[in-house]
Amino acid sequence: AASPGPAPDAGAPAPRPLACVPCVTCGAPIAAHHCGECGERRADERPRTVVEFLHEAWDAIASVDGRLLRSLVTVVRRPGALTVAHLRGERQRWVGPLRLFLVANLVYFAAASALGMRAFTTPLTTHVNPAMAWHATTARRLVVARLQERQLPFRFYRDAFDAAYATRSRSLLVLFVPVVAVAAAAIGHRRRPLAAQHVVFAFHVVAAVLLFEVVENALVDRPLALLLRRMGRGDDWQLWDSIGATVSAAVIGTYTALALRRAYGFGPRGAALGGLALVLVWFVAIQLYRTLLFFVTFWTT
Repeated sequence: AASPGPAPDAGAPAPRPLACVPCVTCGAPIAAHHCGECGERRADERPRTVVEFLHEAWDAIASVDGRLLRSLVTVVRRPGALTVAHLRGERQRWVGPLRLFLVANLVYFAAASALGMRAFTTPLTTHVNPAMAWHATTARRLVVARLQERQLPFRFYRDAFDAAYATRSRSLLVLFVPVVAVAAAAIGHRRRPLAAQHVVFAFHVVAAVLLFEVVENALVDRPLALLLRRMGRGDDWQLWDSIGATVSAAVIGTYTALALRRAYGFGPRGAALGGLALVLVWFVAIQLYRTLLFFVTFWTT
């Protein structure tokens, strides 16, 4: 027979029971470390010194940072995994879809401001070029009238417009979420998923795309801009946009195909077709986004 474990030390004092105190939030009696009704911590156990306060703050930050970093890495490395985990009810290990999107948006905004990223930014010269914008005729007419009205040289108005457009382009990226959600609902409707799945999936996809844009800027856009300047084509926006769009299409198509396969259970062929459809929807949405932002910026600049 197995030998019994060591006997408890008879001389060790028994833990003292906690005194029952009223909860400061809901008033219920607390005989433990936290209220059984609302989860509030006992008032007599709250930090009272600077050291205790810093220790509590560090625990909270470390917990949030760990979940956030794990979520950011997972949403990029394992397409669709966070959507599956969220729908399964996992909440402790990950940050929520909306919070993850907001953090990705913040990362993109900070990188765009620091590095001059222009993935969602279009200069005024492109908006008025019929070969590059489907609203160019209307845009050109409006800009010419505005210049005549204010007696401004084009370069002055262009600089003010481009600065305002860049700011707005980074603050309205949430508009891509409902577009992706509707597209995902259309692609996966035969599998009868929950309606919330499409929204969660869209938040995760858009968050991942924003993070990919930051990486693409460092690995593709900046070296490409340097190469074009050496070739004497540093102002060739159309060439830069074409190459950037090709790289983005490949990345987004591959990512969304893998995400659809994991989150919706598609086979390889269905996932590939769904990924292609989402790429087309994404780039149509970008054109609509640029058009909408032109008019918003024009009427507020």
